[in-house]
Amino acid sequence: MIRLALSSEGPDTAPCGTLVVGMLAGERPPKGEAGWVDWRLGGALSRAILAGRVDGAAGSCVLMPAKKLPCARILVMGLGHPTEAKGRALGAAIDLAREKLAGLGETDFAIALPGDKPTGVPKDAAETIGRHLLIPLAAAARQAKITLLGPTELLNDVREWVRNAGDPVSTHVVLADRVGNEIPAARPGEAGA
Repeated sequence: MIRLALSSEGPDTAPCGTLVVGMLAGERPPKGEAGWVDWRLGGALSRAILAGRVDGAAGSCVLMPAKKLPCARILVMGLGHPTEAKGRALGAAIDLAREKLAGLGETDFAIALPGDKPTGVPKDAAETIGRHLLIPLAAAARQAKITLLGPTELLNDVREWVRNAGDPVSTHVVLADRVGNEIPAARPGEAGA
């Protein structure tokens, strides 16, 4: 079973094993969610950029200690150049993150989804998250506790996507609130609610 929590709050409200955050190529200093994480880590991400360990290139990833965040580690995923950071880049980053998390044996993770700045949310982001994260994990019958962090509008789109998804999502994904109580995936009055 996959327990999926949706939160519009910052990454310091999502205790987990691994926090996944995306970074665009050429960002110096990092912006958006990566910038927030850099700030909370006292500039550790900026120092890694200067040292050449992180560049934000599509297909790149770096594992870092979390220090002041309520997670054990941070997985920084490269999203590529800002003009190319659309749904396809998000899908590729999610695929790579899912692979790396499986390699770590991680079942309790949070993903800070791209927000309004600097590139905005891809139009098909909810479907991309569903197809590249939820369907593969549900189809493999993986156990996981996932928190998606992002803008309210995107999280509402993800919630709606989950509610309308068929198998294997409908039988393996449970929407949960921030304290872990189950929320029906169907709307009130629909089957399963």
